[in-house]
Amino acid sequence: MLKLLSVFKLKMTYLISFLIPTLKERSTKFKSLTDKIFLQIEDNNLQDQIEVISIYDNRNLSLSLKRNMMQKICSGKYFIHMDDDDRIADDYCMTIIEEYTKLKQKYKYDPDVITYNQFCEVDNNMFIVKCNPQRDMSLTPCGNHYDKNMKLNGQTPEYERVPWQFCLWNRKRFAQIYRTDSDTNAREDQNWLKKVYLEYPKTFHNIDKVLHYYYFKSDGVGEDASTCQ
Repeated sequence: MLKLLSVFKLKMTYLISFLIPTLKERSTKFKSLTDKIFLQIEDNNLQDQIEVISIYDNRNLSLSLKRNMMQKICSGKYFIHMDDDDRIADDYCMTIIEEYTKLKQKYKYDPDVITYNQFCEVDNNMFIVKCNPQRDMSLTPCGNHYDKNMKLNGQTPEYERVPWQFCLWNRKRFAQIYRTDSDTNAREDQNWLKKVYLEYPKTFHNIDKVLHYYYFKSDGVGEDASTCQ
């Protein structure tokens, strides 16, 4: 079974395209994320700014293929690859749209990538990820840039890594860069980003605010256990 969901698709071009793959058995996680997106769209009258595209099946399609299919049909100036168990801030949509509006008024161009901060909790270890295009392609946040003083001061540690797939990617620049169907689910995001960075994203705009939340338990147990779609 394959189902393609396209929501709030009222015109040809939007600002943001959410691309969310999922599985039938993950409908609760998927609904939690999309309900929050739809609520922000409706509360702020953003139907002409945002589209939500999702593909779900019974594991007949690889994760890479589903992401490729959504990239091909999305129409936003920017696309965002999210997983169905990701979580976003209550003001995610409006913050991005307001920042983009100010950016266009000041600079009159569309950056290749718009980034923001991510809060992570991995096996009960909490830290903030900040995107920095100068860092390497390490899958894990760059631990060598960890500020130990932050932990001693009782603050949340911060790491840096290159902009990841949950950032906003300029569709004209990057929508034609596809994943390889042979990529394993565990590394398909990193392998796609390696291809993206061969195209040398040139312009970046960072929103220095936590807008994305990621929770992971390596033992696969509990509400926040994360698996590939």
